[in-house]
Amino acid sequence: MNRRRFLLNLALCAGAAAWRPLPSWSATPLRLSGPALAETLPLLDMVRSQSLHASGVRTAFVPWNSPDQLRVLAAGGDIDGVVVSLATAAVLSNRGVPVRVLNLGSPPLWIVSSDNLLRSLADLAGEPLLVPFGRGETPDLLLRALAEKAGLSLDIRHAGGALEVLNQLLLGRVRHAFLSEPAATLAIRRSQTAREQGRGLGKRIDIRQSWAEVFPDHPSLTPSAFVMVGPLSHDRSLCTALAAAYTEAVRRVTSDPHAAATDAAPLFPALAAQVVDGSIPGSDIRQVSGSGAREAALFYLQLLWQRSPESVGGAMPGPSFLDTLV
Repeated sequence: MNRRRFLLNLALCAGAAAWRPLPSWSATPLRLSGPALAETLPLLDMVRSQSLHASGVRTAFVPWNSPDQLRVLAAGGDIDGVVVSLATAAVLSNRGVPVRVLNLGSPPLWIVSSDNLLRSLADLAGEPLLVPFGRGETPDLLLRALAEKAGLSLDIRHAGGALEVLNQLLLGRVRHAFLSEPAATLAIRRSQTAREQGRGLGKRIDIRQSWAEVFPDHPSLTPSAFVMVGPLSHDRSLCTALAAAYTEAVRRVTSDPHAAATDAAPLFPALAAQVVDGSIPGSDIRQVSGSGAREAALFYLQLLWQRSPESVGGAMPGPSFLDTLV
């Protein structure tokens, strides 16, 4: 049995065991975790300002840099609150890790293209569209769901990851690609030479806008989430306080994203390093909240599950997964 399997088995046992309140959660730091994305900036703000200190909660930050690392951290009980994709949160839940969604995010997703006349998904008919990761992964499933509902047929091609997609764009081997931030802005920033040659890149199609147009009854796209994992996910009062603190931190970050990203340097240099050439992570953090948040998340997960059950861990997560959302 390797270490990852051992840690996963421990997590499964923890999830199956009867949970009892942990009186020591306020005595040790609450471990917040996120990747080098804008949605992590509010976590860094919370740790830096210790905004929950008045409630008796201290916080610390643990970065995750790859899906494999995230899974080991979650299964090993080494993190408590984490920014992650909603689909990955569902997978962890289905694998026995206690998970409760606290906040939903709708991060920027773009079709980046050298065609400055590109305006809609319909304009991509007959054109290869490069997406990160393979068939059945979230980018592929998301785009196919949009195309199917819109009555379109997209020629989706696959690459190993965002970096490979970016390089293919810069080399001119593909004209159109699906990218999230910060890869989308990075591709455009690095295409200045190509721009001088008349084939510069631009953010042509906002996928969030396309989603709202294609699914008017469910206009909010919710691929991102801030979740509590492990035994503390059973503490409703702590989860509610943490969700409110994250929302307040989002407001602080979006009011001055440059300061937030710069101040993040001591805790997460890789995220702060993205503040170059006028590109500022954190200026477009969009939360999905209110009465429609839970329905938006369920619709998104069901859409993925219908096309690939494995993408959410084989089944829709249980009722406690989303019950903190109003």
